[in-house]
Amino acid sequence: MTSPGDETLVRVFVGNRSNGKPRFETLWVEGRPDGLYRLVRSPLMALGVARDDVFELDSEGTITAVVEPGGYTAVQLVSVEPFTDAMLGRLIDLARRLGGTMDAHDDVMAALSVPKSVQMAELNKAVAGYEAKYPVDGWWTGSLEPLVTRS
Repeated sequence: MTSPGDETLVRVFVGNRSNGKPRFETLWVEGRPDGLYRLVRSPLMALGVARDDVFELDSEGTITAVVEPGGYTAVQLVSVEPFTDAMLGRLIDLARRLGGTMDAHDDVMAALSVPKSVQMAELNKAVAGYEAKYPVDGWWTGSLEPLVTRS
């Protein structure tokens, strides 16, 4: 739980593992006085949210609604092989060229935040350039279709 205005971590449900057990991701958020959360960095696995989105979270850790969409698209990438410093450097450069940042990574997954103003063709070209040099298992723009947007 957070106090309003505090940046902290919350655990969110991202799906079930192949064995049926739930899988969670820890996200860096800012608590708000209204009980909602603003995402500080785009997630590696959670779909439907990106940096600066304001969302509701239920008691089980499920993101139930994106209340205020932010100005970013989350670009989530899975590498075929563990990231090297060169691979991570290339992703950081890719994000910067598009006006964004690399927000998170682990051994084989990375999350970038790219301004929503970037056209899909430009994003596809940038990702294709990365894929031409480094093997990628998959990438997706997890924030293009929010789970639920309230008006």
